[in-house]
Order: sequence, then structure tokens, then C-alpha cells
Amino acid sequence: MERFTILSVIGVVFIILMAGSGEMETRLTGIFLLLGAVLAGGIYNILSRKSSLQFKPVEITYVMMVVGAIVFNGVAIIQHLLAGELTTYFFPLMKIETIIAIIYLGILSSVVAFFMLILCYLRLRLPVRRYLLILLLL
Repeated sequence: MERFTILSVIGVVFIILMAGSGEMETRLTGIFLLLGAVLAGGIYNILSRKSSLQFKPVEITYVMMVVGAIVFNGVAIIQHLLAGELTTYFFPLMKIETIIAIIYLGILSSVVAFFMLILCYLRLRLPVRRYLLILLLL
């Protein structure tokens, strides 16, 4: 595991220890979600760096977006099936606000941002920890 991931986990633990008191059950859920997010971010950075040496940034971004679409739509469909409301799955697409949000989040915030991040991995050719240090300083 990279040092950055370990450092991030230590930072999360520090934040948790310095936080004020709260309801313990909610606090534990938040702690585990926060730790999971840090670990997922570290793993993502390591895998993206390694895959950027073998694949083009467009290919990596495409695979990430397709996998994300399949996973999140799969979860949404399962939730609708369990609630017995599969027919309501497409209702939000009938609102212009939803379409605008999908375009903004799907194209600008996801595709362009991830493409640029992977392109940076490729262009900088720095070891992962140096690249992550640059990201932290931004």
C-alpha cells in the first residue's frame, strides 16, 4: 500500500479523534464511510497511475464511466424492484432540471475531470507519491 493511503488514513483517524462527541452509532457509520472513501481514493490513484502507462486516457475514462453507469444504474434498478416501483425508474428523466444535472455531472464533472486527471498521470510521468503530493498542494 502506498504511503499516501496510509497517511490519508492517519489523517482521517486524527480528524475523528479530534471531533466532538456525538451519537456513537452515527459516528461509527461516518468513521467507516470516511475510511472507506480514503482507501478507495488511494486505490484509485494507484490503479489509475499504473493503467495510464498501458492505456490511453480516453480508454481509461471510457471504461470508468461505463463501469460507473452499470453499477449505479444496477443499484437504482434493484432499489426500484425491491420497492415494487420499477415503472418510476425513468420518471426523473421527464424533468429538464434532471437532464441539465445529468449533462453537467456526467460530462463536465466526471468525464472531463477524470480525463484530465489521467492525462496528468501520463504527462507528468512522476512516481505516484510525488504526483499525489502535487495534488494535495493544489
